[in-house]
Order: sequence, then C-alpha cells, then structure tokens
Amino acid sequence: MVGKNNRHFNLNFGKKLSVKQKAALILGLSLFLTVAMGLSAKFKDSRVTGITRPGPAETKEVELDAYEAGREEPVRLNLKINPRTYSKEEAAKILDETEARLEELIRGNNTSLSDVKHKLDLKSSITQYGVSVQWMSSDFQTVSYDGEVYNSDLGEGETKQVSLLAKLSLGDEEREKKLDVTVTAPGLTDEEKERAKISDAVNLAQGEASEKDSFTLPEKIDGKDVSFELPKSKETPLIFMLLGVMGAVGVVIGEKKKKEREQKERAEELLKDYAGITSKLSLFFGAGMTVYAACEKIIKGYLTDKEKRPKLKKAAYECLSDSMNLIENGASEPEGYTRFGDKCGIREYKKLGAYLSDHVRKGTGDLGRLLREETRESFLTRKALVKSKAQEAGTRMLFPMVLMLGVVMAIVLIPSMMSFTI
Repeated sequence: MVGKNNRHFNLNFGKKLSVKQKAALILGLSLFLTVAMGLSAKFKDSRVTGITRPGPAETKEVELDAYEAGREEPVRLNLKINPRTYSKEEAAKILDETEARLEELIRGNNTSLSDVKHKLDLKSSITQYGVSVQWMSSDFQTVSYDGEVYNSDLGEGETKQVSLLAKLSLGDEEREKKLDVTVTAPGLTDEEKERAKISDAVNLAQGEASEKDSFTLPEKIDGKDVSFELPKSKETPLIFMLLGVMGAVGVVIGEKKKKEREQKERAEELLKDYAGITSKLSLFFGAGMTVYAACEKIIKGYLTDKEKRPKLKKAAYECLSDSMNLIENGASEPEGYTRFGDKCGIREYKKLGAYLSDHVRKGTGDLGRLLREETRESFLTRKALVKSKAQEAGTRMLFPMVLMLGVVMAIVLIPSMMSFTI
C-alpha cells in the first residue's frame, strides 16, 4: 500500500506544471522570502558598538547608519578603517621578530642563503607584521634588488659572495639587517637528471658491445622498464602552412581595413558635428561670452543629452570635454584648445583650435568673423558630405536593381522562347 502511494506521488510530481501553477509557486516563494527576511530584519539586533581593525598594512571600508536622538532619518556613513598603530616598544619587538625570521622569509626555493641557486623572495613589505623593507645588493649583476639570481655563468663548484642590506621600518622605528648570500651554480632539473641517467645507461650498453656491428638498448634502468622510439615527425603538410600564412595575412589586412573604416567613420562624424560646434561658438561668443565660457556651455549641453541617451558618444564633443578637463587641471587655455584640435586630428578642428588659442593668447578681435566664416564653410562641407553619401547609396542600390532586372527579363523571355516552334 505504501509502495503504491509513493508511486502515485512520483507520477503526479513528474507532471509539468501549468503556467498558473508556476506563477502561483513563484509568488508563494517570493512571499515566503519577503516575510522571512522582514521577520529576520525585525528581530535581528543590528546595533554596532565597536569595529575590529584590519590586519597590518591593510584597510577596510565599513558602511553604517547613525541614528541621532531627535532625528528620524539615519545618517549614512562610509568609513575607512585603518590598521592599528604600534607603540615604540611593540614596533621594536615586531622588528626583532622580523629580523630573526628574515632569512627564512626570503630564501624562496633555496635550502639556505649559503647555497642559493634560485630566485630569492625579496619582499618589499611583510604584511604579516606590516613591516616595510628596502633592499640593497653589493652585486646587482649577481643578485638584483628584486631577488633575481644570475648564476648561469658559474661552473660546478664555483660560488659568488653577495651581501644584502635590508632596511626594515615600522612606523617611526627602523632597523638594518645585513645578510651574506652564497650564490652557487644552478642545479640540474628533474628532467635533466633523468636524461643524464638514461644517457649513461645507453653509453654503458654501447661500450659493452663496442666490437659488434650493433648493440641492444637497455630494457630496464634502475629496475624500471624502458622503451625507445624514433621521434614523431613534426612536419606538417604544406597546405596547412599555406592556410596558416593566408589566415595570418587575412587577419592583419582585416584589422587594417577595420581601423581604416573606423578612422573614416570618425572623420565623417567629426565633419558632421563641426558645423554645430562652430555655430554654437559663434552664437555664444557673439552674445558676449568668453571662449572658455562658450566651450563650457557647449559641453554642459552635450553631457545633458548624454544623460538622457547613455549610448550617445560623439568624438568631437568628447575631445572638447577632455580639453576642458585639462584646462581645469592646470593647463593653460591656449594649450587646451590646441590639444583639442590635435586630438580631433583633422584639418578643420586643428584650424579651429589654432583660432581659439590665438584669440586667448594674443587677444585678436577677428574671432567672431572667423567663426562665422567657419560656420558657413562647414555647412557647405556637410551638405557636400550628405550629397556624397546619397550618391554612394544610389551606387550600392545599382547592383540589386540589375539583378532584379535580370530576373524580370528571364520571367518574360523564357516562356516566350519555350513557346517558339520551328
């Protein structure tokens, strides 16, 4: 009976839920989680009476709500918690411990500093204690400041002596520690040792059969089975090489074409926006604004539009915005306007940047006239650009139209030709 009930339950559970059942299940789960989280937040004591500081040489950020008496809304705080500072006695004790363990901390994969074959771990800071370390080496060509060991020129049994000076500091406490390092020849890797062992065994077999035309390779070395094979050919068919070359060339050409297309599109966009920028500058400057104020007003309008349309990004306005930021950060106005023209990279903007720069530098009074002329010319250039685009669109449509004409002619002519009788 129990088995039947279980089987019936499993069959029902395996059925697909309807849309209403799924919606009801989701609503039920969300309601349960909402109530559970509400009750948890209500009964949970979220008061904070103290903050634990982070470890040495670390910081952490803590977000708290501060409730003041007589104030309903809390004050949100974002606090940066610094590590604790050490007293003079504590700092001296930590430096003593660091100094005592310094050799162990820096030896890396070496057994000791009297037999250094591999890179040393010359730490700039020991975060466990918060101690800063500066390193000096008596021979940078053998042991560099970052612990790199150059011992490839040493033969078996040769050594070099190097002195390392560590300057330890913690707060106001400082300490110096001198360490003597003996650099030795690099040891063999496991692969090199294995190769030497097998080579010795083969040479031994060859020597034992020196009077014979051939010799047998060893089947066991140090009790382990060994087999030998000729190396597999690494040559690949020529077709794959050609395909690889063609693919590489295609990638290079494609990337070059992509950059050229992006540069062309950027130049066209800059030309389209040039009329708008010059006309705004002419209008604001004619109304009595300074060049800086006019540029700032143009950028504010662009940023307002950008907030409404987050994907909006126009190269000319971005370059102008960067130049204004440069001026705000301490650069001179003439330098900023010149950089604006150079960053846009096309002749029209370089000329505009030179006009603005000369006006601010020399105080020339022809800027209004120059801006009006630039506006007039820019509208003509924009009109020509639009006309050129329209002609390009017409040329692109020509091929599909020819295809359609061929299809129509085929529809008309083929039945006529098939109906001819001789």
